[in-house]
Amino acid sequence: FTVAVMGDANCHQLVNEHCCLVLNPQIVSNTERFGSHFKVPFGERVAFGRAGEAAATKDRLHLVLTDKDDNSNSYPLELNLDRASEREISEMNARVCVKLQDRVAVVIVSHVSTAAAQNIVWGYDLEVRVPQLSIALVTETPRGEAFCLTLKGFELRTLQTAAGLRDSSLEVRDLQLDAQQPVDSPMV
Repeated sequence: FTVAVMGDANCHQLVNEHCCLVLNPQIVSNTERFGSHFKVPFGERVAFGRAGEAAATKDRLHLVLTDKDDNSNSYPLELNLDRASEREISEMNARVCVKLQDRVAVVIVSHVSTAAAQNIVWGYDLEVRVPQLSIALVTETPRGEAFCLTLKGFELRTLQTAAGLRDSSLEVRDLQLDAQQPVDSPMV
């Protein structure tokens, strides 16, 4: 038989980011279950896998999410370790995400808020003041200014309430556009 020691980075990872759950993993192949002898509490990252020829098969992870304060409250699920996926387990207020990194699965269990998703609308007051702005277009041959646009006293103001009502104003105190015809040949 062969023993290969490659380190945790080459093994599947199980990460518990859910403060109310304990994770109970078990690897499942097509024909058998491989018992787990560990649990993953909140804040822990544990490497797991199988060795030898069995490691080359497409395994699934049988994962039981268990309430840390009530062992009778649990939720079993099976995850494929050979493809990325994400699912929410509303019964446990949890999100289970499988990410693949160089053919190694990283399974992350995190908390999902029980509150319904809300659109948070913030009011704002935006005011932009530019005392003077000049924009010029310069030609290459012969080098010369084709036009110049000058704005003086440019002010933009937008006020939006949390209810979504918006009031906007734009003010330009002075606008000047100078157009010049480029000279084809230098003056004598």
